[in-house]
Amino acid sequence: MFLNERSANNGHRSAAPAEHDQGPRPVRAETSHVRVYTACIQRAYSRVPLDYDPGGDMLLSTDRPTTTNTRLCGGLVILSALGGLLLGVLTNLAQGWLPGAWNQIANSGAVWSVAAFVTGALVSRRGPVGLAISCGLASEVGLVLGYYGYAELGRDGIGRLFFPLVWLFMACIAGPFFGAAGHWWLRGRTTRLRVVGLASVAGVFGMEALLFTWDLHYTTQAWASFSISVLTPLLARSNKERALVLAVTAAFSFLAYGVVVLPLQALPG
Repeated sequence: MFLNERSANNGHRSAAPAEHDQGPRPVRAETSHVRVYTACIQRAYSRVPLDYDPGGDMLLSTDRPTTTNTRLCGGLVILSALGGLLLGVLTNLAQGWLPGAWNQIANSGAVWSVAAFVTGALVSRRGPVGLAISCGLASEVGLVLGYYGYAELGRDGIGRLFFPLVWLFMACIAGPFFGAAGHWWLRGRTTRLRVVGLASVAGVFGMEALLFTWDLHYTTQAWASFSISVLTPLLARSNKERALVLAVTAAFSFLAYGVVVLPLQALPG
């Protein structure tokens, strides 16, 4: 009897594993879109840094901008505007200091564009291209306000508001563009961005050379602007980029003359 119970128990024990020994449960295969989504998330979190990417053209951050970054960017924009104001006053004063036709250099659109270009290059280590655009705009607007503000308060006045408003409009276009160009020159990830950034500021001096040659007939000033336009490509990273910048500069010079100089000459005096 005990043997029979034991045998029955043994039989019961041996049968139990047989019921559950059915192998691993089948796992439903993931759909293709889930696998793609998972791969994208893993790729993003493995590559996106938690701060500005100094070599990039956008904010690569998984977090919202911090208060420190916001204050820093705002301070740089204000500093750019103040620097533009000061430079605007200096260019107005330089027109009285420079002899003869050289005073045209102080009031040159190319020189004013360099201010936004240098500003964009200087802030390129502090943030994305958007910061360079904002600082370039602030510097150019500051230039116009400083130049005409000193003319109104320290000289005989600005007269009509037409031309100050025209140059303010031009500043709102040139400032962001040349601010971005300065950023592209130093931090552009592609050859195209670096070439366009440097050729833009070289081309505006080429535009001035054409203006001095064809319209104002200032030979010495034309050669000075032409020399700056030709020497600027030396700031490129390689000989290949220098050659590309020089070629693009020639195209930009004539393009800027047609887009900027000719319409300004058509304005009523």
